[in-house]
Amino acid sequence: MLYFYSVFQSAEVQKLWVLGKRQEAKVKREEKYVYLTSL
Repeated sequence: MLYFYSVFQSAEVQKLWVLGKRQEAKVKREEKYVYLTSL
């Protein structure tokens, strides 16, 4: 049970990490776009 939980938890953490990175990339891209359009 504990092993299953740790595997599940690491999968959740990985998913959150990937989502966070994707969100970060999206924000960076939007910032770049805003910067270019404001020139």
